[in-house]
Amino acid sequence: MLTTINITVCYILVLIANISILPRISLVCTCINIISMFLCHYITDNSMCSQLLVIFGFTSVATTIFGFVANKLFREQQMELDDYANTIDQVLNVFNMRKNELLALLKLAKAQDTTAVYDKELMAQLDKKTLHNIIKVANQIEHMQACQRKDMHERFPMLTPTELDVCRLVEQGLAINDIAKVLGKSASNVSTVRGNIRKKLGLAQDADLRRALLDYKNV
Repeated sequence: MLTTINITVCYILVLIANISILPRISLVCTCINIISMFLCHYITDNSMCSQLLVIFGFTSVATTIFGFVANKLFREQQMELDDYANTIDQVLNVFNMRKNELLALLKLAKAQDTTAVYDKELMAQLDKKTLHNIIKVANQIEHMQACQRKDMHERFPMLTPTELDVCRLVEQGLAINDIAKVLGKSASNVSTVRGNIRKKLGLAQDADLRRALLDYKNV
C-alpha cells in the first residue's frame, strides 16, 4: 500500500512538471520514479505489485514524452509569435507609425479597385509624417521597378511589358501564385505568359526560367 502511494505521488509530480512545461524537471522526476519502481520490483515478490509498477512506469514515460513534444510545439509557436511581433515592430519603426496607422494602411492597401475613393476615416488615421514616409518609400520602389523594367527591356526587347514584369518577378524568385497576386492576374494567365517567354527565348518547357534569365543577366 505504501509503495502504491509513493509511486502515485511520484507520477503526480511528473504530471505537474509536464503541465507546467518543465521538461527537465519532468525527466528527473520520471527517472526517480522508474528507479523507485525497479527497486520496489526487486524487493517485492508480489505479482500484483509488479503489474502495477509496469503500468505506472509506462504511464510515466508516455507522459514525459508527451510533455516534451508539447513543450517543443509550444516553443516553436512562441518563436513564430515573437518573430511576427518583431516584424511588426520593425515595420512600425521603419515608417515611424503607430499600430492603428499600420492597420489602416493595410486595409487601404487591400482595396481591389485602385480607382475607388478610399475610406476617409482610414485616411484620417494616417498623420502627415507617416504619409510622407509611405510616399517616399513608394517613390523609391517605383523608381527601382522602373530601372528593372528598363534593364529587362534592354536585355529582351522582343518581350511585351507584361512579359517583362513577369521576368522581373521570376528573377526575384517569386512563384506563379505570388506573381499573380503582385500583378493582379490569375495563376493560369501568368503560367501562359511564362510559356510565351520561354518560346521567345528559345527555352525548353522543362528549362529553369529563372536560371536562364540570370544567365542572360550575367552575359
